Amino acid sequence: MFRRKLIAGISGVAVATMLVSAFGPVAYAEEGRGPGTEVAEPAPFTAQVEVAGEEPNYGTALEMPKSYPVQPQLNYFRDNQTGPNGEADYNTKVPNLISHPDIAPRLTDIMAKSNRVSVQTIGKSTQGRDLYLVTVTAPETAEFTAQQETWRKKIRNNPVAAQKDTNLLAGYKTPIWISNNIHGNEWEGTDAALQYIEHLATAPMSEVGSILRNNRVYFSPSLNPDGRTNATRATALGLDPNRDMITLTTPEATSYTQTANAIQPIYTADFHGYTSVLQVEPTGPPHGSNYEYDLLIPHNYALALAVEKHVTKKLIPNNTYLTGPRGTVTNTPTDYIKIPYRDTASGWDDFPPIFTAQISPFYGALSATVEIPKGRTTISGRSLMTPENAVINQANAYETMVSMVDYLNKPAVSQDLLKGQIEMFARGVQGKPIKALTTDNIASVPGPDQWKSEWDVSDNQETVNLPRAYVIPVGDGQRSASDANRLVQRLLDMGVQVGTLKADTSVGGKTYPKGSYVVDMHQALRGLANALLDLGEDISNKLPSMYDISAWSLGYVWGATVDKVGSTTDAAPIGATTAVKAVTPNLTMPNGDT
Repeated sequence: MFRRKLIAGISGVAVATMLVSAFGPVAYAEEGRGPGTEVAEPAPFTAQVEVAGEEPNYGTALEMPKSYPVQPQLNYFRDNQTGPNGEADYNTKVPNLISHPDIAPRLTDIMAKSNRVSVQTIGKSTQGRDLYLVTVTAPETAEFTAQQETWRKKIRNNPVAAQKDTNLLAGYKTPIWISNNIHGNEWEGTDAALQYIEHLATAPMSEVGSILRNNRVYFSPSLNPDGRTNATRATALGLDPNRDMITLTTPEATSYTQTANAIQPIYTADFHGYTSVLQVEPTGPPHGSNYEYDLLIPHNYALALAVEKHVTKKLIPNNTYLTGPRGTVTNTPTDYIKIPYRDTASGWDDFPPIFTAQISPFYGALSATVEIPKGRTTISGRSLMTPENAVINQANAYETMVSMVDYLNKPAVSQDLLKGQIEMFARGVQGKPIKALTTDNIASVPGPDQWKSEWDVSDNQETVNLPRAYVIPVGDGQRSASDANRLVQRLLDMGVQVGTLKADTSVGGKTYPKGSYVVDMHQALRGLANALLDLGEDISNKLPSMYDISAWSLGYVWGATVDKVGSTTDAAPIGATTAVKAVTPNLTMPNGDT
């Protein structure tokens, strides 16, 4: 891990544009999350032009199965001549890790052995490799799956009623999502995920039946197969998809947000490397202002402690440990891994929602970035993993996955997290203010309380004053109609509800024309909407360092006029609206196309 000084005082300004500033890599790679780009050969220029020449198709929602299992014939991919002498899939074969062309055959073999496993191809990488979503659960009839989907929608769209629905609370299969390899040269999470998928698929039901009956466990084996193949952290465009969860420049990041929106997980874990010792979030301060943190931190920290206890007791050969809370790395077995919330005073925060683990909480999930320990070394002039270190890393990742799912499958835990997700959405729909979690009110937070002794003033959330709505006007009051459409479509694609005014409407002395877009903040994803559109808070004097990009705002830097109107405590909406699913293009090509 490295530390970086805060690069912008206002946490809502313009830095998100850094993600799209260049085709090629411009900065040095680091272990851990690392910076947004890295020094490596970019993809062939033809691949760059194909992707950079047009905006990716964000408008299509992820279509989920109508029953389970779904076991299609998968595309098989040819080997990649990536070795110094043309060897096939050299970068993964050296450490005896699975190569991307071997993932589809492996999943096909597992599906042939088990009706518990489903596989979807949910998108393609920059260079055209398939992105898979694997679901492991007990088989479901079409009627059963339809009921699950009805409940999922009720949780988001009518959460107050969902809170009282005893059938939902008793029968909803809680979604758990484990993703891997969004940084292409952080490999072993993929191998551990396939190992765990096979275990859940083939172990006796007496051993795994409770997990499969009560949950859907989703896996993304490799979120960045181009990077996995080419031994690069970044995508084939030299961009870091784990800085792209707001800008969504890459198909890899777009796929992640589409999946989060579709499956609505109660927990997400994204596997990375390499930080010398196993590291499991929650993060240290500062904490994102738009999170309902009282619903996240109690079980998130308790889960990390459960992982710590499980993994250290396994005594993985040649593993590393932490000497103690806020300690140093040691080869001598101890009872400690690194948990940033406890062990990192600053420099590993969850303030900007540009990372996987920081965007998913807006969809109702507890989340963690997991860093496995052993780093790469130079082999034939390349930064690769040794077979010995790969074994250690895979064991860490596998045991972490096992312990996470075991914790989440406890009936009391799964009920708490489901009710917490519903409560988060209910607060949004009811327009309740976001109550900043601070040292003044932590005593009243229910649930596991190990986290409370670690909370101090540096952890205190900033106060957020939510508007009643954001209005994106049309007509003369809009500085850029095309930018407004682009912004609205992005909000829709990420699951934010948007409407258009049915008539000219006056608010606070200003009249907005009929057809103006309205983001009513009495909605389930109001935290996400505010994080995307608001200017943010000045935290310059709060901490000595931030992890990475700390300033962003689509509402202020994407070119559209966006107005904040009223207060979330205003009972009445600003005016009657019609819900929209997609924007109407406002430009015409010479041939008449829109």
